[in-house]
Amino acid sequence: MQQSSISALFGALSNETRLNIIANNLANVNTAGYKADKVSFQDVFQRMA
Repeated sequence: MQQSSISALFGALSNETRLNIIANNLANVNTAGYKADKVSFQDVFQRMA
């Protein structure tokens, strides 16, 4: 049961990171010179390790 809770936590945290990046990209869509950020599984995994 603990493993499933940990898996759910990592899933929720990765979705939170993804949504934060999307929100940041949308907030800066009209900013001159802004380059959109992208999230990859490796970035999220390294941050949680």
